[in-house]
Amino acid sequence: MQNTETRKENGTEDNPDLQRGSGFFTTQETRFAALLATLGFEPWSPCPMEKVRERNGTEVVRWNFKTTHADPPVKTAAEAKDWTALNFYRYWKQDLAFIEENPWHPLAVAMCALKNEQTLLEFVKKKKTLVRYSVGKGKRKKIYYVQEGTRKHEQMKERYGY
Repeated sequence: MQNTETRKENGTEDNPDLQRGSGFFTTQETRFAALLATLGFEPWSPCPMEKVRERNGTEVVRWNFKTTHADPPVKTAAEAKDWTALNFYRYWKQDLAFIEENPWHPLAVAMCALKNEQTLLEFVKKKKTLVRYSVGKGKRKKIYYVQEGTRKHEQMKERYGY
């Protein structure tokens, strides 16, 4: 099954919001959906999100957007034609190649923000935790930071509690 698609729906009894001939762009990639929303793509108002249980029992979330941007921040009509959800998905899939070729494109800037967030979160996961100990009172008070799980940490924990 495709993760992202542009589709037209024929309304069903199960989902009366879908009208015959309704056109929208859908994606299961929440990070990409966040980019579209950030860049001003409007959610598809009859049904902006669907939670679907597949035949195999897995649940997926599908984010639905209008296929084109209502008011793209560009200067020419030719540039405006480029502002479709499907084009942006194609650029998203190019990843770093798109960013390097178009460093100031709004999508590239937003993609960089997501990549930077991911890098920072990975850094946090790898970093060892420090434990703060406040020892003494008044002018003699000292603050110690020791790495969790080290011999020094065990000594401080025994002596001062934690």
